[in-house]
Amino acid sequence: MNQKIKIHTRLLLAQAGSYDNVEKSIAEFVDNSLDSAEELRDDSLNYKRPIKIEVDFQGSTKKTSQITIKDNCVGMDREELVRICTEVGNSKKKNQSFSNGQFGFGIFSFSEFFEEITIQSKNEESTYANQVTISKSSLENNKEIKFEKINKLTFNNSNSGTIIILREYSKRNWKNVNKDKLVKFLSQHFERLLGSKGLEIVIRDKNGQEILTPHNYDNFDGVSLVEKSDSLPKMELYKVKKGQANALIGGSTVENMECYIKVVKSRNLAEKPFFIAIKGRRIGNVKDAISNTKLLDMAIWSSPYLTGYFDLGSFAQPDISRTKIKAGDSKKSIIEYLKRKEKDIKELLDDRNKLNEDKSWNDTASKINDILKDMTKEYNVYFSELSGSKGDEPGSGGNEGGARIRKGDKKIKVKKKVPTNGQGDGDGTGGTGDQGDNDFSDDISKPKKSNLQIQFTGLKTNYKTNPRTGEPYEVASDLTADGKLIFWTQHPDFQERVKVRKGGKFITQRLATFLGTRIAVHFLDKYFQKGSRNIDYSIYQLEDNGNFILKFEDHMQSLIRKNINSIGKDES
Repeated sequence: MNQKIKIHTRLLLAQAGSYDNVEKSIAEFVDNSLDSAEELRDDSLNYKRPIKIEVDFQGSTKKTSQITIKDNCVGMDREELVRICTEVGNSKKKNQSFSNGQFGFGIFSFSEFFEEITIQSKNEESTYANQVTISKSSLENNKEIKFEKINKLTFNNSNSGTIIILREYSKRNWKNVNKDKLVKFLSQHFERLLGSKGLEIVIRDKNGQEILTPHNYDNFDGVSLVEKSDSLPKMELYKVKKGQANALIGGSTVENMECYIKVVKSRNLAEKPFFIAIKGRRIGNVKDAISNTKLLDMAIWSSPYLTGYFDLGSFAQPDISRTKIKAGDSKKSIIEYLKRKEKDIKELLDDRNKLNEDKSWNDTASKINDILKDMTKEYNVYFSELSGSKGDEPGSGGNEGGARIRKGDKKIKVKKKVPTNGQGDGDGTGGTGDQGDNDFSDDISKPKKSNLQIQFTGLKTNYKTNPRTGEPYEVASDLTADGKLIFWTQHPDFQERVKVRKGGKFITQRLATFLGTRIAVHFLDKYFQKGSRNIDYSIYQLEDNGNFILKFEDHMQSLIRKNINSIGKDES
């Protein structure tokens, strides 16, 4: 005896559980409307009439909650409505190159978030509309569903189209379901379709409405690489076979494909990462859509400076989750194409990374110069005390009168009309010296400019001659005549003290010590040279050098383990 396999409705509930957010479920119904609208395109792929899809939020509580999705597309007759609700897994759209539906599971996704769905639909040939209501409990108990006719007044739509009504939100917080979240999700998911002339998608709630608009990549300043299947430079895909030369794929197989790649000036990862689309619908970023990415350089495809899309048209199909490309020859050809693009993209990214790294080091130099400005106040006070103390040298001998002397047995008094410097043994008392000259201001109320300015450069390191050995050596830092201490970021001593990991370069404690050591020499040297009339060299100067390094490290702690790309943003 032969029997057909029957699908229990509990399987539909299990499949609905794969939808992890309500926006994804609502997108299924908007997607169905877009599939229906594809039948209204002419040979030039323009819509024959304006297409409108409306989503309305209603109700303030879970019990009164309702979302309505309404379109003016082709609509369905009774037979078609019955079929989509009862023949699950056999969508007629799976063989249509223009539509996205594959299995017919989408309408049952409602059961993960709502207690009930009502579908009303009518096509142009029908004199009445048809309606069906499916509850979550009817699926749980595998009950029959009822289809019924409704008149045009009850239908409340145009001559043709479909209305979906989702009732009684079943999750915890209805307030978390809102217009703004849905606008963001649909704008990303249908980005490639929103630019279609004559298409309008409107989202409404009690606070107003928003019409979805396509993303404008021209808003990002950068360099673009664009290839299409029907224009120059023409997109070329190959059939990949092991042990054989790749064969070029042509003809209708690769129609309606487009690859738009843009390397932008500012970091873009959170807002618009590069993604793969199928038939205008977002599948995911390269890592998620390809899944097996061992053949690709993911440092390129996940770069925060890379944006754009690769729309595969109908060349490939999504898997049942619609988040990955279905395995097969088409997927191999796509991987091979992306691999070929990596060289061009890497060159653009290297140029961009170099410019951004230079800017980030300039921002870091500004932070360090602010640190030195603060330390200048402290060291002005310190050197003011060293340089400007009162003199304590003994004064010259005092004026003494002539001494009495004895000659023979008689005392002879020597008379002097004017006192002269006596040659006796009397000592004068030393006076107090004048206030020493002070070259340093100890007024800390006003900002002080540092006597040293730090600068980083990504150019090739400089060479100098060692004055003691006469041998040339590669300098890590060098002081210019105008008081700038330049550090070469490509010098090995500098590079080995910078931590490199995904997302950028990070300042380490070792780098702070390295910078402090180099800066201390020139920072303190300027102070000692300025105060050289009153400050003699001593062992304490070496201690001063060490103390400066420790203080500089303390000031640098806010930058330790920080990505240099984020330092400039902190200032803004």
